[in-house]
Amino acid sequence: VAEVTPNPMWMADPACLPIDGSTPEGKATGLDRDAAVSCLHLAMMSEERLGHVIGSLSPALLSRLDACLKVALGLP
Repeated sequence: VAEVTPNPMWMADPACLPIDGSTPEGKATGLDRDAAVSCLHLAMMSEERLGHVIGSLSPALLSRLDACLKVALGLP
């Protein structure tokens, strides 16, 4: 699980994925405002502990999130 924050200080961090809540792609995430998915604060938990799905990431956003994860974990 990755932290989602509306804090603008995280938007430029290479280990964070900024999401523009005003775009169709951003609205599809289920977020109602601009936010960043931070790969700096990851947690493990079972699917049973997660609530209902509020949205999803497009293939393009998933690819960008993969790059953020690589930065956060120090992978090539």
